[in-house]
Amino acid sequence: MIEVVRAWPTAADVDRFATKIKVGRDAVIRDIVRTVSIARLVHEGVLSDDWVLTGGMAMRLRGSTRFTMRDTDTSRRDGYPDRQALADALRIDDDELVVTPADSSDWKSGKQLVTAQPIEYEAFFADVGAGPVEDAFSFTVSWRGVLESADALELVHPYNPALVIERTVVPVMNLTEQTAEKIVGWAAHGLIKHYVDVAWIFHALGGGLDIGRLPALIEAKLNVGRRLFPTAYAKLTGLTAVVRALHDPDAHVPPLGDRDDGASQIRFAGAGLNKQQAIEVIRTAALPALIKAAHGSRPVR
Repeated sequence: MIEVVRAWPTAADVDRFATKIKVGRDAVIRDIVRTVSIARLVHEGVLSDDWVLTGGMAMRLRGSTRFTMRDTDTSRRDGYPDRQALADALRIDDDELVVTPADSSDWKSGKQLVTAQPIEYEAFFADVGAGPVEDAFSFTVSWRGVLESADALELVHPYNPALVIERTVVPVMNLTEQTAEKIVGWAAHGLIKHYVDVAWIFHALGGGLDIGRLPALIEAKLNVGRRLFPTAYAKLTGLTAVVRALHDPDAHVPPLGDRDDGASQIRFAGAGLNKQQAIEVIRTAALPALIKAAHGSRPVR
């Protein structure tokens, strides 16, 4: 087992971080465990240009403050992952942390997707006298196509200087491709976190997007969705339907502003975009750029 942690936080550090970033103590501990797990997967050679980090943890490495809670998402260029090899890579047996994945034959399978769940852990570093903190997280692998070369981003976290990890450069899904995935995810499934993520990308990272490439990547992701989930994607006949879903989110999945919808449940470890700010960014920045690019886009090959 490759050792990647040079210093562990204490229970007092965990409490301090929970207060600072305004999330629960258990969420901080789980986040530390997942961060360490990602570092180990990189140093073990599991994650690569052909197997990239996606989802909320990838957004974290880009500077987003949206705080993911329980899952770590990855995507492979093609091919079913070796479950047992992944289980072995996820397993940690350290004085401060023990991570034990469930038997890989029991992992949940979907359409070109598998979820390692539960991945149980015992966080001895967070012990306040009652024994290690015990909980679990999940690790998802899809192989629905990684189309672009990965972005190499340094593993960052908000737990310095208590948690010290060997320098780790993580292969992350290309920014423009990840944006396309989130746009399509919003249009097909109505998850507000995807809508807010798209707005944040255009707000904070718009200059890093290959706008001319975005329409073709959206169409490529739509094609995958139509093949795997024909019902959910039935109305997404092209870019016009996606634009409509972005422009008027309340009409797409009403009503996003209510307390009981997902918008009010998004957590941020710092300042983030609210719903109205996200709509403003989408309408003034994302949609004009996307529509303009659509006229000159070329298909993904």
